[in-house]
Amino acid sequence: MSKGHKRLENTFLSRFRNDRKGSVAIIFGICFPVIVLATGMAIDFSRAHNVKAVMANAIDAAALAAAKHMADGESADDAAALARQYFEANLSGFDIDGVSVTKFDLTRDEEAGSVDISADATLPTSFMQLAGYDVLTVGVDTTAIYKTRPVEMALMLDTTGSMRGSKIADLRDAAEEVVDMLLPEGRSTDGKVKISLVPYSSAVNAGEYTQAVTGEDTGNLCVTERGGRSAFTDNPPESRRLRQATDRCPDIAIEPLTESRDALLDKIRNLPAAGSTAGHLGVSWAWYTLSPLWSSVWPAGSAPVNYGQDGTVKVAVLMTDGQFNTRYIRRNGNSSVQAEATCENMKEEGLVVYAVAFRAPASAERLLSECATDPDTHYFDAESGADLIAAFRTIASGVQDLRLTR
Repeated sequence: MSKGHKRLENTFLSRFRNDRKGSVAIIFGICFPVIVLATGMAIDFSRAHNVKAVMANAIDAAALAAAKHMADGESADDAAALARQYFEANLSGFDIDGVSVTKFDLTRDEEAGSVDISADATLPTSFMQLAGYDVLTVGVDTTAIYKTRPVEMALMLDTTGSMRGSKIADLRDAAEEVVDMLLPEGRSTDGKVKISLVPYSSAVNAGEYTQAVTGEDTGNLCVTERGGRSAFTDNPPESRRLRQATDRCPDIAIEPLTESRDALLDKIRNLPAAGSTAGHLGVSWAWYTLSPLWSSVWPAGSAPVNYGQDGTVKVAVLMTDGQFNTRYIRRNGNSSVQAEATCENMKEEGLVVYAVAFRAPASAERLLSECATDPDTHYFDAESGADLIAAFRTIASGVQDLRLTR
């Protein structure tokens, strides 16, 4: 063989040996089903994740419905049936065809006052069937607490002249809503929930408690602020008496803490609308009705418990439609300054403060937002009667011990 032919043969063999184009095609052909299956599994698992998210929301709604049902004294069996209805109704609202609920269990813990729910569902796979998996199982669970916790709530309600007409009617409806939710008709709270009522305008009507807090018996029931070291505090009236510097105050007197629906509703339904806005007095009296330091003033059944006792939550709901503009002791500062100082001291004692501005000016909105425990979750800007009712309903729901623990 000539040297030329030998070089040609070596070059051809070398090219053939180094040519890997065909091997890439072979490798790709082997790997392609695996790639398709892996991609399909990712799609199926993604669908399962979305289904689980929907189920989690659905089971939360079901648990809260069941807890509310049992808080109203209904049986666990009835609550379980209601919870299942809520769960399936929420699932049906989403595009998750083919999902089938295979397990739905509800258990009730009487001692803890809780309800536990778990649920499983299956969904058909699209690609995993190639690997022999026809369905995926998704499970969720949650716990809701329904046992009522002790609550003392003060409702500070604006009854000034600017509330005349539809606004005072809306306030009456909103306050009634709170009473209906926290003191339901026909169901006892065993003394765990009590509400006080503090109507205010140019002053506060202390009613039968006037002499105890002022030391005077003049027949004038309208009470204003006090100065000195007791200003902006819940010091008992024995340490510094309150003043009677005006005879302008609501016709409806304060109502100390009570669990009597009738007593509260009778006053709420007759709330007047007249006078100016001494909002700081409303804030102070909301605190007084919740303060254990004032227990000697109130009847035994209305005496507030000590701060932090038995897990009792003390809640002040502050409401106005106008700027705080009336004061009596000038050196204390204007009404807004006094209200803000009192709010800060209330919160330092651990009171939960909700605030509602009802079609109020910007100055009142700023003040109430600062007074609230958290301006994002405890302050409400109500622009209509419906907003006001919704705000009060949200507040009542928030103080009820009806919550998810998952």
